[in-house]
Parts: sequence; C-alpha cells; structure tokens
Amino acid sequence: MRGRTRKPWLQGLLSICAALCAASAHAGPDRQSIWSVKGRSNTVYLLGSVHMLPQAASHLPTDALQAYDEAEALVMEVDLGQLPATGLPDTTRALTHLPAGQSLPKVLGRRAAAQLASHARRLGLELQSLAPLQPWYAAVVIQQQELVRLGFDHDVGVDIQLARRALADRKQIIALETAEQQLALFAGLSLRQQRQYLRYTLEDLDSTAADAGELVAAWRSGDTDTLERRLAESAREFPALHRRLTIDRNLRWLPTISKLTGDGRDYLVIVGTLHLVGPDGIVDLLKRAGFEVRQL
Repeated sequence: MRGRTRKPWLQGLLSICAALCAASAHAGPDRQSIWSVKGRSNTVYLLGSVHMLPQAASHLPTDALQAYDEAEALVMEVDLGQLPATGLPDTTRALTHLPAGQSLPKVLGRRAAAQLASHARRLGLELQSLAPLQPWYAAVVIQQQELVRLGFDHDVGVDIQLARRALADRKQIIALETAEQQLALFAGLSLRQQRQYLRYTLEDLDSTAADAGELVAAWRSGDTDTLERRLAESAREFPALHRRLTIDRNLRWLPTISKLTGDGRDYLVIVGTLHLVGPDGIVDLLKRAGFEVRQL
C-alpha cells in the first residue's frame, strides 16, 4: 500500500486552512469556489465550504460575502444553529460508539491498536477516551485533533461563520439533512471498511499539513482542476465512502436545490466544496438538467 494516495478524510475537510493558503497556479486570481445558477426570476448561489480554517486565513471571499448579502435564505448541509452548544446530540451515541462490551483496541487488532495509541499520545489524546468509539469516529477525532494542532479551527469554518451571520440577521436557514443522517453515512460502513478507513487516516496523518494546504489553496482560488483531481484520488482509494459521502448525497440534494430556482427569492447554498466539483458534482448535475451555471 505504500506510496499510494489514500486520502478519504479529505472529503470531510472539504462533504464534513496564511502559509497553508498559498495561491494556486492552476486558476486565475479572480476565480472563487462559488457558482451562480440562473432561476426563472431569481439567483441561487452555490458556495463551496471548508469546515475548518486557520484563524489567520479565515476571511471569506468577497463574492461569498456579496452572495450572502443578496440571499434572503441560506441552504446548508445541516442547520448549525439548531445543534446543541456542547456538540452532538445524545441520540447519536449509537452511531458513534461501539456496542457495550466492545472496545476499539480489540476491534482493531494489536498492530493497528498500537499505531492508534502512538498517534493519540502525540496528539495529547487519552486512549481510554477513544476506546468506546467506532473506528470511523475515532478516525475523525484523530484527524480533527491533528488539524487543530496545525492551527485549524471549526469556529472559523466557512459554514459556521455564515450560519452565525444568518442567525444575527434573522435569515432563514434550510437544512438539507440532519446531523444524525450525516453520522449514519459513516456508521453504515461495515466494520472492515471502518477499520480500513482508520488505518488509512493514521498512515496519512504526517502529510496532513501539505494535503490540507493544497486543498484549501485550491478552494480559495477556485482551482477546480486540483479539487477534481484530489476527489478522484479519494474515490479510487475508498469507493464505498465516496459514494456514500458524496455521490448519493448530491443526488438526494439535487431536487431541493433545483426547486429553489423556481422561487422568487435569492438563495445561498453552502455545502462542502467537493460536493460541487467533478462529473457527479452538483454543478455538473445542474448543467445536465439544463440550468445555466457560472463560476464567479
């Protein structure tokens, strides 16, 4: 497996960054990861989100702010304003934790459990706190802790910034799905797939800074070539997760987004950037359905 590109977690960072955000060479300086869809009497904006950003690079693109100002309502993956302040709701425990009597080290086996313990110590996480978790959720916790160590912060992610503005401005937020539905996408993976996902995450942890830097730079400059390439790499290495996290959700969201174009109001749709690019992305799906879509 050594030398192959295994980055299933990248879809979480971009579905779900100063120095890391160097300008991309593949896109013009005026391109951004935002598109406009022309409706009958309105405009629907599609904004690619990065769910975690560094404080130093947390400013939002000009076109994103202008689209927010014009939009009368926001459409988001989940309504962040409705989530408990302390994190995930209690009802999600069965989706993130192993059944009673099981523990993560036993589920993983000796070698992977030792690798997990090593990374947990380096990140300041107690192995005991990871022991009850399903492998997929332990992978997310480990990866997010690594991003935090690198200076990334959920509180300045694109979606949470705009959700806060919408709450303050009393703009409507429409959710495409619930937090429980998002978690179920991972929890529905087989135990073998979850173990594989965790192993890949641990093996790729040392390259997180470079990978995240490239992707966030591509997001900020609207470099769809790089975004599509990285999405395709991830899809080849973990097709089951790619289908569940990206393709299936795009297809479920498409009717809702399409329907917005028949409304008289302007909307801002905010989803992970990798949902918008590629042959199965929302932008291409809308184009194939006959809509006029333009990257700003």
